[in-house]
Amino acid sequence: MPAVHHAPTGGMERLPSTRTLDEARDAAELARQRAMRTLAVADPARLDTTIATFARSGDYSRHELTVLVGPRLDEPDRQRLAIAPPGELIELLGAAGLSAAAAASQSNPQPCIEGKWM
Repeated sequence: MPAVHHAPTGGMERLPSTRTLDEARDAAELARQRAMRTLAVADPARLDTTIATFARSGDYSRHELTVLVGPRLDEPDRQRLAIAPPGELIELLGAAGLSAAAAASQSNPQPCIEGKWM
């Protein structure tokens, strides 16, 4: 069973069970990438590039974007982030601290509607 160690808390987070060692490694790598993104978005200087890189990655989902950026928004905006159409998504990302240029450059209406933001 793969697990990830959280240094600040000292705890181990168990990841879902896998059938093979390769699947366990992949799950641990994905957890590592998520943890690194979470740390990076906490730094305002790295927010734009972190979210832009994430949006271009194969790991992108609106749910994951909400996990990363949502804590920077109040509850009603956080809930809208997951389902917002492209124009509103840009506004919400701006409210979360992304530069207008970074938010707008990542917007592509068709992928946004399908749950992808590229």
